Amino acid sequence: MIVFSDTYPICCLILIDQVNILQELYELVIIPQAVADELNGPESPPVLRKWITNPPDCLQIGIVSVSSRSGIEPISKTL
Repeated sequence: MIVFSDTYPICCLILIDQVNILQELYELVIIPQAVADELNGPESPPVLRKWITNPPDCLQIGIVSVSSRSGIEPISKTL
């Protein structure tokens, strides 16, 4: 499964030291460059900046484009 993420869930997982769950659950996690920039921003806690400067193999930073929302469902429906 591939998952797209914004900043909040990643921040929470990092702060509670459970971010490794992403690698266990998902083949690929894609975040926009803006999310990476926010995680590495000067106002971010050091633990977030450290994580994003050495991201896990499952993380891809890039352009996320969605041409259609068909096939996209809330994660709560998949759990």
